[in-house]
Amino acid sequence: MKRTLIATAAVASLFAGSAMAADTGFYAGGNLGTSKQDISASAPRENSPTTGGIYGGYNFNRNVGVEVSYNNHGKSSVEGLNDVKTRSLDVDLVARMPVHENVDIYGKAGVAYLDRELEQAGASTSRNGAAGKLGIGAEFKATEKVALRVEVAHYMGAPTFEGPGYEYKDNFTTFTVGANYKF
Repeated sequence: MKRTLIATAAVASLFAGSAMAADTGFYAGGNLGTSKQDISASAPRENSPTTGGIYGGYNFNRNVGVEVSYNNHGKSSVEGLNDVKTRSLDVDLVARMPVHENVDIYGKAGVAYLDRELEQAGASTSRNGAAGKLGIGAEFKATEKVALRVEVAHYMGAPTFEGPGYEYKDNFTTFTVGANYKF
């Protein structure tokens, strides 16, 4: 009886695996967009720098995956005072919902390790730490291997900088478009 159950389970898993194979596997891609930094300042500020990154992930099935990314969120500045550069290494759990044969919407929840560098009066100070991350996006499967995506992600708890006339707060949001290739 045990052998029959094991054999049945093995055959069923082979068929289930081949049916899901089209939606599982590794992928890698890149994105480009802008970020909206949360800055309070008495002077004019540039708080929408260009952001870009690379990412890779693994889909366990059509609905659940994990993704790792490196992002350069650009340089924000308070005119005449300072600049802040922000970079992150993110790990996200990705939940997908198919809305069409070639279109998925997805949500992300994860953690980011952020490195922020303040440049002021020829000197620089660096702060780093973990922050929470939530995101939402849509992905269009252009071919079996290539997908295009749009995404909004919000970071909460980034290292802060504060001084006379400025405060770089702990929240920022990114808006990106990207493409990935499935292996």
